[in-house]
Amino acid sequence: MLILKSRDGALQKPLTGRSVELLQAINEAAATFQRSAHSETAVFQAYQAQMANLELRGGLSLIDETGENLAIKVVNYAGRIGTILQKFENLIGIKTNEFTFPVASVDVYRQVVKTGKTYYIADSSQVIAQMLPKAAQRYIGRLIIAFGSAPAIYAPIISSEGKLQGVINIVGDGLTESDKPALTAFANHIAVALDNARLFEALQQYTAQLENRVAERTQALAEANERLTELDRLKSRLISNVSHELRTPITTLELYLDLHKRGKPERKEHYLMIIKEQVHRLRQLVEGILDLSRLDAGQAQLHGAPVNLNEVIKQVVTMVEELASQKGLRLSFTPDESLPVLQGNKSQLSQIVMNLLSNSINNTTVGQIDVCTAVSPDTDRICLKIRDTGSGI
Repeated sequence: MLILKSRDGALQKPLTGRSVELLQAINEAAATFQRSAHSETAVFQAYQAQMANLELRGGLSLIDETGENLAIKVVNYAGRIGTILQKFENLIGIKTNEFTFPVASVDVYRQVVKTGKTYYIADSSQVIAQMLPKAAQRYIGRLIIAFGSAPAIYAPIISSEGKLQGVINIVGDGLTESDKPALTAFANHIAVALDNARLFEALQQYTAQLENRVAERTQALAEANERLTELDRLKSRLISNVSHELRTPITTLELYLDLHKRGKPERKEHYLMIIKEQVHRLRQLVEGILDLSRLDAGQAQLHGAPVNLNEVIKQVVTMVEELASQKGLRLSFTPDESLPVLQGNKSQLSQIVMNLLSNSINNTTVGQIDVCTAVSPDTDRICLKIRDTGSGI
């Protein structure tokens, strides 16, 4: 003799005979597919296999999100009845395991969903008649003859949170009210298996999302590291450029300070003028560096103004001519007087010319450096040309 407990812990009537055999077989089958099921589809497949092993007819339906419709997921009608069912499916063009019907249209399903209890009916033919769509009503008689009017039991599938998930049913001659606890127990096993499958699927989705987030963060960190590496490279380049920019006026200052001290007295005013220009040049370089930081912070902008390029070049040539002279180089400037006035930044243009001439002087050991300006007739552009006898840039 076997005694079952209900969900609330209350003792139910003792089970004997056929119900005990059925319950033991169901428990063994349920334990098997629960261990192997990791998705709803796997649960359905395991359920169908175990129903076949138990030689039970019936099906499993799940309720939709609205709670108003049941979708048949699995049916198990073997042998002659299975063949008839397949022919019927082909006849009306409806696959049983793809069939959905309103809960309210079938009395026994409506009662199971409403109360959450297991129901026994002595004649299952009425369920077939109520489930059929209008297009298949003319086949009711033939189906009832084929399937018979065997008794059936319908049990709710209730999740661990107390939410109704669906309905499981078995159909067969010899079923009685006393078999209800056995099917209720089987439905409980199904509910646990579905809960586990959904938790497993949710865990897989969460794991996939987590992996995606980790991959995204890793990619973001890699990109940030690349940006930091690029910023470090730019910083090193900036320091190198600033050092180069400052070296030229500082070298010129040292030269002209020495000339002012030891050079020809009649040239001291000229030397002093060059020293003042180089000091001004240094101030412009410092301001330029500050402008770069302001531009990077979005706090400043460079503005153009009318500039006479010939005058800019002439001032730079005057600043570096002593450096060229000390190396024995001849430095000449031939301006094109037809040059139009430019719109630009005088300090930046001056720096460009200074860089070019400094490079030319540093890399020319013998010969000359010729500087000239011209208007290109073909491209309507102003050209600055520096030609030397050194190794080149």
